[in-house]
Amino acid sequence: MIRDERPAAVLALPPDPPGVYWIRAFACSAQFKPGEVFSALLEQAICQLETLPGKKLIASLAMQNWFNNILLKNGFEYHQDIVVLTWEDQPVRETSLPAGFQVRPLIPPDLPAVAQLDQRCFEDIWQLSLDSLHHAFGQSAYSTVVEVNRRIVAYQISTESGVSAHLARIAVDPDWQGKGIGLHLLLDMLRFFTGQGHTYITVNTQSSNQASLALYQAAGFTRTQEAYPVLLRPWR
Repeated sequence: MIRDERPAAVLALPPDPPGVYWIRAFACSAQFKPGEVFSALLEQAICQLETLPGKKLIASLAMQNWFNNILLKNGFEYHQDIVVLTWEDQPVRETSLPAGFQVRPLIPPDLPAVAQLDQRCFEDIWQLSLDSLHHAFGQSAYSTVVEVNRRIVAYQISTESGVSAHLARIAVDPDWQGKGIGLHLLLDMLRFFTGQGHTYITVNTQSSNQASLALYQAAGFTRTQEAYPVLLRPWR
């Protein structure tokens, strides 16, 4: 939105993954009412999206109550919460992989196969595109895959900041879940970061993802009270 030839507000909804338009940025000048400006910009965005082919879904993470209220007033509906778990300075138990499986570093040529794996593991709004995976890998401090017969069946990407680390992504092929692969990969990550002197590690997951919650708690993570709602706007 332009006023007096200067930007007065902005709304950004890049498609990532394709067909899912996450609200990545919203801001407006203090002289305007955020709710009114958001409604106007969203209307323009929807008009543009209607000209595009394929499926469309608008999604947003509401980090603050005022924005959550704006979303609800503009046709968004609550979907689930993102919850935060933490791991702090404790022994990391040993595990082993089934015969024939191995953990190795993730390398750039792996990323197309990892992107395909990621799409098999998550619902549309949580899938990572190949571009996003390249970006995540570029920011990672420790990234690994689990491989069997030259096939990647699981991966994790983690970052670090100061004395803490963050598990940004972990996924196990649905065909190989329930065999302890995810737990082994997770504990391997914890051993790496504790070896680097990190004693505080975080991870986020969906409140409805019971399998992930059980995995993290089995590795010693504790769920905090921190939670952020995810809202979706059905396409009508």
